[in-house]
Order: sequence, then C-alpha cells, then structure tokens
Amino acid sequence: MSEPTMQKPRVLMMAAGTGGHVFPAIAVAQALQQSGAQVHWLGTLVGMENELLQHYDFTYHAINMQGLRGNGIKRLFKAPSTLLKATLAAIKIIKTNKIDIVVGFGAY
Repeated sequence: MSEPTMQKPRVLMMAAGTGGHVFPAIAVAQALQQSGAQVHWLGTLVGMENELLQHYDFTYHAINMQGLRGNGIKRLFKAPSTLLKATLAAIKIIKTNKIDIVVGFGAY
C-alpha cells in the first residue's frame, strides 16, 4: 500500500515598511521554505520589501497600501477606501493561491 503524499503547506508572509519588520520575516520565511513550505509574500507596491525580495525565492504579491500616520489629512480621509481595496486584494490572493496559513510581521 502506498503512503499518501503530503502537499507542501502554502504560507503567506506579510511584512512591509521597515527592515525591523521585513528582515525577521525573511528569516522565518527561509526556515519555513527549508522545512518544505511553499512561501508567498504579501507586500506593497512601493515599500523596501518590493525590491529586496527580488533576491529571494518567494512568490511576491503586491497590494496598493501605504502607511497612514504622518502622511497628511487627504490620505487619512481616503484610508477607509484604501483599506477596503487592500483587504479585498489580499483575500483574492489568499483564495487564488490556496494559502494554508498567514504570518504577519508589523506594519499591518
């Protein structure tokens, strides 16, 4: 009798903005990947993670989201709409890629 094959768990890492969030998340993502997980990354279009993660073997997904504090009243008023759109985009990424677990590191 053959043993059932285990599918690799699909993990979505979320970290953006600063190295204090991104670098610890990269370390965890690498450990997960070494243990057999398929690693996806949810970041922003303009954050440091967008460029930095090109050097790693993670599937990168970018959403349109930026920090709110200290960025003016106009962005603050647009925040509910921006947050809703980003949330819907994240849900779509999770469903489309059949993500099993989400791990977040700050900035969210």
